[in-house]
Amino acid sequence: MVDKKLFEKKLRILVFGGSGFLGSHVAEVLSERGHQVTIADLKKPSFIKNKVKFIKLDIKNKKKIFKIVKKNNIVFNFAAIADIQESYDNPIKTFETNIMGSAYILEACVASKVKRYILASSIYADSRQGGFYRVSKQSSEIMTAEYGKVYNLSYTILRYGSIYGPRSNLNNGLLKIVYDSVVKKKLIYRGTKKAVRSYIHVLDAAKASADILKKNFNRKVVLIKGKQSIKIKRLLIDIKKITGIQSNLIFLNKTQKGHYDKQPKAYKKFKTFNYYRKNTVNFKDSLKELIQIIKSNQF
Repeated sequence: MVDKKLFEKKLRILVFGGSGFLGSHVAEVLSERGHQVTIADLKKPSFIKNKVKFIKLDIKNKKKIFKIVKKNNIVFNFAAIADIQESYDNPIKTFETNIMGSAYILEACVASKVKRYILASSIYADSRQGGFYRVSKQSSEIMTAEYGKVYNLSYTILRYGSIYGPRSNLNNGLLKIVYDSVVKKKLIYRGTKKAVRSYIHVLDAAKASADILKKNFNRKVVLIKGKQSIKIKRLLIDIKKITGIQSNLIFLNKTQKGHYDKQPKAYKKFKTFNYYRKNTVNFKDSLKELIQIIKSNQF
């Protein structure tokens, strides 16, 4: 049984991978909402505040994982190799980090009887695209559900769509497009004209991730993505208007290995629930924000 009142209280929350792009924003939002947050990661995040604790951790260190999990009520798992090309280059490392790392955390959660385990997954888990990254996320989702079934572990799986915003790097699709427009003065998309994305700002994604602690999302798969889809062609036109650059739209006319043109719907193991927040970051305003981030070299 889930204690519904628990999620109205101030919690001790452990965020694996809390120094990364999305994880750092989630940790920050959780801390701002009054929770006691600890980040476990290889590198200390530059944003970190006094209220947020940091523990240096390798996700493959099972003994240390068990030690720190037992001190917390809630565990978020963002620790992963999330770049598709990197998963092709290093499949074993991807499986060690994304699958075995998740297994160690799940074991620790069961042993410590945590109140909720939250797995950061991806819409690629609902796909036949995504290479070894997709395989690792599908495996982690199935493994999480089985731990829930066998050990009565409360869990929530969050499948994220195309996230963008501050603290991302050039592996991020949208940041790369904006970077090419600002630095190279070219409007380039490494894919086809058919491509469509449902972008969500990282702050909206982070707030949605924190929101699930207020509601009974036990043993549910929640899809967190943009409310509206945009054609990449339309996106490039908007960027051209904002930047004023003189460039034709360039499509390389070949979908990147492991990527998709439209949101995948080919592979489905779990019933999913869409979750949208009422207050969202304006997309065009945030494009201007990305442009300024690149101009000031703050990414």
